[in-house]
Amino acid sequence: MPQNKNALVRYKILDELLSNPSRRYTRKDLYNIVLQRLKSIDDEATLTKRTIEKDLYDLQDRPFEMEIIEEGGYGEKFVRYADQSQSLFSKPLSDDEKVLLREVLNTLGQFDGLDSFDWLQALQERLNDPDSLLGFPQGYPSEHGKIISFSKNPYLNNLSEEGPRPIANALSSLFSAISSQTTVTVDYKKFNEDEIKTFVVFPYLLKQYNDRWYLICALFNADPNFIMNLPLDRMLRVEMVPQIPFQPCAVDLEDRFSRIVGVTYRYDREEIPIVFAVSNDKAPYIKTKPIHETQREFIETEQKEWKQRYPMLDNYRFFEIECIPNNELMSLFFSFDKDIIVISPKEIRDEITEELDKQFSTYKRVFLNDV
Repeated sequence: MPQNKNALVRYKILDELLSNPSRRYTRKDLYNIVLQRLKSIDDEATLTKRTIEKDLYDLQDRPFEMEIIEEGGYGEKFVRYADQSQSLFSKPLSDDEKVLLREVLNTLGQFDGLDSFDWLQALQERLNDPDSLLGFPQGYPSEHGKIISFSKNPYLNNLSEEGPRPIANALSSLFSAISSQTTVTVDYKKFNEDEIKTFVVFPYLLKQYNDRWYLICALFNADPNFIMNLPLDRMLRVEMVPQIPFQPCAVDLEDRFSRIVGVTYRYDREEIPIVFAVSNDKAPYIKTKPIHETQREFIETEQKEWKQRYPMLDNYRFFEIECIPNNELMSLFFSFDKDIIVISPKEIRDEITEELDKQFSTYKRVFLNDV
């Protein structure tokens, strides 16, 4: 039983032991009892003492906030709840917690078509039952319009032999595969190619960017450090292959995505500082919605220096980011038209200039004879 999948079971066991006023337990006792209980559920379950220490910390942290104390003198100390009349799993939800739970369920419910979330319906029914312990408090409406709405493209489909189908089909299969750490095969067809390719991959993450879903994964029998992304709308078939052992991710995905905009990681490029000017009209927008998390606005003395170098940009503010340039970043720059001018490095500026020249040339050819 993977550590991340039995966390709730461990919390429940620890909660029972720490709230028991008739027994005292050392950390060693907690470890042995939790391991024994886990093995009664799954013979292959494993546990480390470090995991127990982390669980004890988690129980004290939000959202549980259960105070844990140590007792005893020399030698091993006993661990228990400060108030043993309290139990995490028997403590009733407050009115505010019930309402918050409802909104969380409504938010998760927006992932239409995910088989893995079928349990949401049953839980929502309990929330709507006034006789249930989870029932909504008196005076709260049982239903209302959405409070949080996600951006999505309702016309985005993935493929099948029968034709387009809702993207949720692939999303559901891959969600289950990632959750269970199961290898999958993917039949994939690029939009501009007729050839269908089959990949055997280790799925790690489902990531959305610009209203499109991507599978972040590694290829079977390939360099584990090479992480690829596959758009779900180009998948014809997704099938689990549990007979091929799953290989955990070899890289820090959070760190990797912090180095780029979007999902495309360019292995042939390095992180570089990129200086760009933003028109005074758009500068407040860029400040509140940065191009990249490393974005900084130059201080006033630096602003003056840049404006002296580029007097034509006197009505602009100067910013800098440091990331790996990719197509998503370039598209973002293009989307601001003349309101963003890339200053350096020269190769990025030249790349943008070349693309703009091509676009201008196309417009001239197409509309040359228009009156």
